[in-house]
Amino acid sequence: MPLKAKLDGNDIFAFNFDEYSWAELKNKPVKMQCCGNKSILKKSKLGTLFFSHHRKGDCTSEAESAEHLYIKNLICLIALRNDWEVVTEKLGESPSGEKWIADVYCVKGKVKLAFEVQWSHQSDEEFLRRQTKYTESGVRAAWLFRLRSNKEYWIDDIPYQFDTPVFGIKMKPKGIKNLYIPQYDIPIEPFVEGMLQGKLAWSPRAGQRLNTEVIPYYKQCWQCNKETGVIIGISIKDDNNQELSFKRFGDEGVPEFIMNNGVSEQLAKHKVGILKKRYSKTRGESYLSNGCFHCDAVMGNFFIFESLVAHCGEFPNPIHKFEYIFGANGPHITGEWSFNGRQSKHIF
Repeated sequence: MPLKAKLDGNDIFAFNFDEYSWAELKNKPVKMQCCGNKSILKKSKLGTLFFSHHRKGDCTSEAESAEHLYIKNLICLIALRNDWEVVTEKLGESPSGEKWIADVYCVKGKVKLAFEVQWSHQSDEEFLRRQTKYTESGVRAAWLFRLRSNKEYWIDDIPYQFDTPVFGIKMKPKGIKNLYIPQYDIPIEPFVEGMLQGKLAWSPRAGQRLNTEVIPYYKQCWQCNKETGVIIGISIKDDNNQELSFKRFGDEGVPEFIMNNGVSEQLAKHKVGILKKRYSKTRGESYLSNGCFHCDAVMGNFFIFESLVAHCGEFPNPIHKFEYIFGANGPHITGEWSFNGRQSKHIF
């Protein structure tokens, strides 16, 4: 059930026809693009125009579901109105000789973008294998992957990575024309349009400038009972002020990262104890730690963790802000896709 066929040796696409021109096309010698056999023109149960074999014969091409065809056609129409060149069933080959066929292939300027509609189950390994062909061919690719509407998913249930940009699609009770992307809780049409308009982005990327906020917390010192400020962690944000990660003070490398980025001058004015190495009887060693602003007692990482667990509501304003280049230094952050400045849900 393809959207592509041949007429007088030239490619034609069903999505370029309206009802009137489609009726006129029925009187012309249209051939199937897969095998060159005679084609007949049809309309699916979902209203999608498509080409079908008059007699399939020994052609080995596989049939597509009406749902698959509907989504492909929808992507084509969205891409056309956003001034992309669009073809379907695009044949390609990677430099290593690996062949691929893109459901929908869009070009604008130097950008090449393939959409794959995955209506049946596919393993993570197969997603990566097929995606690698596109990557090697200099083609960006994105996958729309059908999820069960009555099942709750965790983000790790799909291969949602930079190398495999897979986005789930679910169907609301009213049927196929009410498909949506549960990761962002948005209908499929504005999601695809947003992708074509550059609203889908992976962050952080190597070389990206990130903003860091040093977050304090105020609590009674366990030794002198006076209120003291301590640093509980850092909030790392992108240029859109979207938080990418929160790192606790006790996480590996975080105390050193804070110290190396000019926080010391801000501590006294915010009544936060200085950061330095202190000996902890509990740990039996000295380590870079928070201390009481008044008596300098060590405020251990477990104390900080308990403060985080017990805290409800908003944290105080940051006592210090600085920028750094991701990848050059700083703590590890797991990247994520964001759409129009919104991060994906982790349960959907």
